[in-house]
Order: sequence, then structure tokens, then C-alpha cells
Amino acid sequence: YVFYQTIHRCYNLIISGHFKGEIRKPIILNPGLNVVLGANDGANSIGKSSFLMVVDYVLGGEDYIKKCEDIQDNVKGHTICFAFEENKEMKYYSRSTLDNKHVNICNSKYEVVETITLNAYRKILAEMYETGCKDQSFRGMVSTYFRIYQRRNLDENRPIEVAKKASDLGAIDELIKLFGRFEYIKQLRDKEAETKELKTTLSKSMKHNLFPKITESQFKKNEDQLASLEKQLYDIAHASDEERLEIIGIEKDNIEAINQAKAEVVNCRRQYSKLRAEYRAICNNTSDQFVSFDDDLDLLKMFFPKVDVRKISEIEHFHKKLEGILFQEIEEEKSRVGELLNQAKMRKESAERELALISRDGRVSDRLVNRITEIKAEIDLIKRANQVHQQVKDCKVDIEDFKTQSAQVVHRQLVEIETALNVEMDKLNEYIYQNGRKAPIIHFSDTGDTYTFKTPNDSGTGTSCRGLILFDLAVMTLTKLPILIHDSVIHKQIEDHAFNKLLDLYEQSGKQVFIAMDKQNSFGSVVEKKLEDAAVLHLSKDGNELYGRPWYE
Repeated sequence: YVFYQTIHRCYNLIISGHFKGEIRKPIILNPGLNVVLGANDGANSIGKSSFLMVVDYVLGGEDYIKKCEDIQDNVKGHTICFAFEENKEMKYYSRSTLDNKHVNICNSKYEVVETITLNAYRKILAEMYETGCKDQSFRGMVSTYFRIYQRRNLDENRPIEVAKKASDLGAIDELIKLFGRFEYIKQLRDKEAETKELKTTLSKSMKHNLFPKITESQFKKNEDQLASLEKQLYDIAHASDEERLEIIGIEKDNIEAINQAKAEVVNCRRQYSKLRAEYRAICNNTSDQFVSFDDDLDLLKMFFPKVDVRKISEIEHFHKKLEGILFQEIEEEKSRVGELLNQAKMRKESAERELALISRDGRVSDRLVNRITEIKAEIDLIKRANQVHQQVKDCKVDIEDFKTQSAQVVHRQLVEIETALNVEMDKLNEYIYQNGRKAPIIHFSDTGDTYTFKTPNDSGTGTSCRGLILFDLAVMTLTKLPILIHDSVIHKQIEDHAFNKLLDLYEQSGKQVFIAMDKQNSFGSVVEKKLEDAAVLHLSKDGNELYGRPWYE
């Protein structure tokens, strides 16, 4: 098979099978409307829907394997070969029913060059058809609009339903994505999901006792307790020694004894320091010795021969005697001060021992440190509990905010999409009927999670099917939806005049459309000719089934 879509199209398909005893030739596809025609007698089970399922399989679907069990049981494993024309260049692929998760890249003879994953192939399709929607996969874009009997998405009142019992919300999201309006919604929902994950993590932490779980009442009590504890720390930091002792619970008598012991230590240390300084000064004085002038006198006589050095020598001798007397007095003072220094040292050490003994009995430093540590630990515990509680509260608020914002954005987008679709469907309907016959209308709820689709005052089967086709054509006109597939069951209830016009709309869409039809001679010569002109495959009984034979007999 080959697929077209203006520049990009599926160009041909090769299906394992026979046509009247001969191997079926490649099916060359049209760039616009492609019709698979059944017999004029309306023969069933000849492969019309199956062919459309093959097209879905070629375009990355998986239902050909999952929902066509009769084909897999009777045809067994087989490979479908197909090609795309892109900018006048052919690209060849094949896909086996025995390996549903891979696609083969081939040469022009369909010899396998490389095998890639199904997801990688779907990305190639998205690039090939230039869908340009980073928030939507290729299959998410096209799957709804491949309306084939086996896929069960033919409900004419639920045009955006991907599958039976699927949620409206998911289908609406895909429609918004198709219109290229989902990016901001996704950002808001991602933030909501992240916040929910954080809330869940915090809740689990509390459940496993990593953080205490508290009530709002306890939260307020904790705030008061935090203020009290922080004040206690401030008081300890800025209190006098006596006030600190009172804070940690030392009795008044013990406080007075400690204060007296501290005063005695200070006094003893002061006396000791004074005596030590005095002792060092004395020691420094004793280190200085009298210097003899004998050498200087000899030098003096050399320059002044007539000088009387006897008097100078007498003075020097007097100084030496004086030095001896002073040295003896200094030694005596040194001994006296040294003794006083030793006594002062013993008194200081005794006072320090006394203070240490009293303090140890009261465990002043330990108790002070322990109290500060206890207060800080209690503050940390309460803060953590309150922080986690507040985070959980904030998460709840943020989640609701993101939900509200997301819902508001969805509503705004859906109002615009609804208007655009209804205007386009009315335009298409006007092409079919010029007599004012009403067009189908889609309406989304204010909450953006449900919708209705109907033709006002006309619930007939043919009208509903026509409405479904008009909806798909409107979507294809307004978006980058590249391909449309409609099974024959959708068309059979539509009146001849309307069906004739719908064929024109299919062809005028400028995109590749696949439909299945039979009983073509019952619509009149004009419609019959249009169907024949667009036909790419004719199917009937007696060896002209899609796979060359039936298996219901």
C-alpha cells in the first residue's frame, strides 16, 4: 500500500492473499479519497472492514492483531508491506503479525534493512505527517477518527470516544491536544501531580513515624510553645550568672555559696598575679651584673697620659661594694616575695578546688548545657512537626488551586473549540443542505469533563451518522489530523443526496480518507461513478475476498 497526504501519503499496500487464484498485486492508493468497494449484492465477510483494519495497522495500530482473531487464526502469520511518498521520495516498510512491537525499514524490494520499535515508528509517522503536537502521540491524534466496525468507536452520539466505556475526560483531553491547546493545561496538571506526590510522601513519613502527625489544634499549641521555648533560650543567653543558676534550678543557698567561692577565686587570682609580677621584676634585676671599667681605664691613660685614674678606681671600688650590698638585699626580697607567691598560689588553688567542688555538687555547667540542649531539641522537634503539618496544608491548597486553574483553562479552550467546531459543521452541513436543515451541535459542560452531541430536533439514525461524519470532517479541517477512516456501517443509513455530497467533502478535504462501501449501484449513476473513480480495491465472493478465500463456510 502507499499512503498520501498532500506531500506525505501512504502510497501502496501489499497484503498476503490471492485474487481469483493469483497473488494479489500491490494496492496503489489515492492521495485523497480511497474507497474499498464491496459487491452490489452487499455480500458480507469479504474483507472491507478488514482492509481498513490493515490500514490502521500500517499506521501504528495494534487492533488488527487484537480484534481480528479470525484473520490471525485462518491467515496465520503474515507480513504487510507498505510505502509512503514524502516529498516525491518513497519510503518502504513492512510489519509482521508475528512481531507486533516492531516495524521493518525496507528497500524498494521490501528487503529488511533495519528493524525498529513500534514506538519509534510512531514517532516517524508524527514527523512525517508534521503533526507538531508535543503533548499528543500520533496514535492519540488519529485513533478516534479511524472508525472501523471492529474498533467499536462508531457511536454517533459519542464522536470523540476512543473506545467503549472510555472516560469523557480522556477523550476531551485528546481533542484539546489535537487543537494544539493543551500545553498550559499540561503544565498545571504536572504541577498538581508533583504537589500530590509531595503530599503523599509527607503523609507516608508521618505514617511511619518519621514526623509526628498533629492536628490543627496541636499546631496552634505548638506555636505558643515555640514562643515560650525561644524566650527561655533568649533569657539564658542574656541572663547574669546568678539568673542562669536560678533558671537551671540551683537553690538560693547553693547560689550564694557558689558566688562567694567565685569571689574568693577572683581575689586569690588577683593577689597571685600581683605577686608573680613582683617576683619576676626582682628576678630580672638580679640578672644584671656590675661591669668592670679596667679596660676602659687603660684606654683612657693611652689618650690622656696625665689623667689621675686612682680617683676613678676608688669610685669603681665603692660601686662594687654597693653592688654587693644591694644584691644581698635583693636576694632577701626575692626569697620573701617567693614565699608569699607560693602561699598565694596555694590559696588560689584551694579556692579553685572549693569552687569546682561546689559547682560539681550543683552540676552547674552540665545542667546549663543540658537545659539548653533540651530546649533546642524540643524546638527542633516542634518545628519539624509544624513544618510538615503546614506543608501538607499548603499542598492541599495548591492542589485545589492547580485543579481550579486547570479547569478554568480547559473551560476557556473548550468554549473556543466548541464554537469553531459548530461553525465548521454548520458550514459543511450547509453544503449538503441548502434548505436550512439543522447541523449537529457539540456542547461541553462547564466542568469540562462531559459533553453532548446531537442534531437538534432530529434523532434519526441517518441524521446521527451524517452528524458523526460532519464532526470528523470539521475536526480534520480545523486541525492537523492527517487521515480519516470510515467504515461502511456509518454510511448505509444516510440518504443518497447527503452521501453524494459527503463524497465531495471527503475529496475536498485535501487529506487522505479511507471508506468502505458496497451496493454502489443503488445510489444512482453519479454516486456510483464517484465511488468507482476513488476505488482502490474491489472485493466480492468467489475468490475475490481480501485474502482470496472465505473461512465462514
